[in-house]
Amino acid sequence: MQVSPITTRIFKENEDLVSFIKEHIGEIKEKSVLLITSKIVALGQGRTIPKNEISKKNLVAKEADYVLGETYQSYLTIKDGILIPAAGIDESNSENGDYILWPKNSYEVASQLWHDLKRHYQVKNFGIVLTDSRCTPLRQGVTGVGLAHWGFKGIQNHIGKKDLFGRKLTVSTTNLVDCLATAATLVMGESSERTPLCLITDLPFIEFQDVTSKEELLIAPEKDIFKPLFKNTEVFK
Repeated sequence: MQVSPITTRIFKENEDLVSFIKEHIGEIKEKSVLLITSKIVALGQGRTIPKNEISKKNLVAKEADYVLGETYQSYLTIKDGILIPAAGIDESNSENGDYILWPKNSYEVASQLWHDLKRHYQVKNFGIVLTDSRCTPLRQGVTGVGLAHWGFKGIQNHIGKKDLFGRKLTVSTTNLVDCLATAATLVMGESSERTPLCLITDLPFIEFQDVTSKEELLIAPEKDIFKPLFKNTEVFK
């Protein structure tokens, strides 16, 4: 697997994202996945709010699907089925110092980008992931998360396969979307790198497909292993 961050110029708010990608990527190989930081997707949609218009607390309450509580320097929320601080609202790398929100309709965006770029680069097997960074409970530092994906199966299912000693696996699956997002997040960086795009190639374990399920990565809170964290919140009301 080859993970290649792509250095670009600074992306401007309300700029056309497809044209920006074409400007910086001359070719995409078959069986590649293009990872795009959610920040430039949001900027392309004009998803910014001046800080003097609303408080962070009120903006989080407006953007989040659920606010689980106030935490150290932030708010713990659920947004689009993802556990994320502050509904994904970002205050870094904004040219005007505005809040940058998460993209709207991420899966629709991923689908449209996939169709446009697949046609332009004339590739048959190709995937898209919109990425962000996030925290993991009880672990320092961030890893990656996929807000949306298109063009490949996001879950690798091991249920029914046998382990080293012949026992059948009953619950094991691999979240390929977040694994790829984490690989990209590692090389794209978190500060001033100017690498909002990343190409991952040579992916023998990816099953490319034209139809992508938005639901395949989601799990209902009542079936989640972290259910005790949510049981006293409005998630179950």
